[in-house]
Amino acid sequence: MLSFKATTDNTAVKWIAVSQDSSLISDILTIKKDGYYFLTLQVTLTSAVSEDLDQRVNLTWAHDGHRKVLLQGVINRNTHSTGLLGKVEELSAGGTLIVNISKSITNIDNNGYLTHLDVIYMLKP
Repeated sequence: MLSFKATTDNTAVKWIAVSQDSSLISDILTIKKDGYYFLTLQVTLTSAVSEDLDQRVNLTWAHDGHRKVLLQGVINRNTHSTGLLGKVEELSAGGTLIVNISKSITNIDNNGYLTHLDVIYMLKP
């Protein structure tokens, strides 16, 4: 299992490995092995989202010039979180996982238990 927590610099979100197997995923979230991947993502804000704006979060797979949204959620105005988003996806080596967060990213809660990306690798039979 690989876990990443978010850090921000007011212009971008960077995912830092909490536990990492460098034989599976690089520091920039590039997949190194073909297989099945169980992906979970949760993004939580430190303060409320504006009442008139929906703040969307998605996890996109980019490979060979193509992009595919794997997970998508909206920040809940009461909990300030997407809640846990997850699914299993077959991914091939060379592609990259990209987390997109609409609107401002300055108020992302950087606590690893509130904002995290987790990956479990399952060997392809």
